[in-house]
This record gives sequence, structure tokens and C-alpha cells, in this order.
Amino acid sequence: MGKPFNLAKRAADSDISRLLRTLITMREDREWTQQKLAHRMNLDRASINRWENGQVMLSAQQLLRWCQALDSSLEEVAGRARL
Repeated sequence: MGKPFNLAKRAADSDISRLLRTLITMREDREWTQQKLAHRMNLDRASINRWENGQVMLSAQQLLRWCQALDSSLEEVAGRARL
């Protein structure tokens, strides 16, 4: 019975990983450092580093703030991530 949950969790983890990789790519395409993104989000660079390295999971609010900092919508980012 636990198998469907595990498959759903793996699929969700995969989607989150693709979304995160897309956000990192978008930051790098703009030639922004983690520091520049952190400044735009009023955070410290270590927070961005922890998100990008998967040490801390992004909340929905943080995800939206990251999209806004990149002047993008969540829909655009999800589309680029092919979710």
C-alpha cells in the first residue's frame, strides 16, 4: 500500500528538482551571482546557497519571491522546467 505514495513522492521530488534547476539556470543566464539574487530578495547569500544545494527546501512563498526577483512568473518557470 505504501508504494503509490512513494511513487508520488518521487515524482514530486523530481518536479521540485527540475524547478530548482530551472531557477538556477535562469539566475546564471542573467549572469547573477547568488549574492545578487540574495540582495534582490533581501536575504543573505547563504540562504540562496542552501536552497540551490538542496540543504533547505523552498517554501511556496520563497519560490514566488525567487520568481519575482527574476522578473518571471511561476507559470513561466514551470513551463521552462516542463512541469
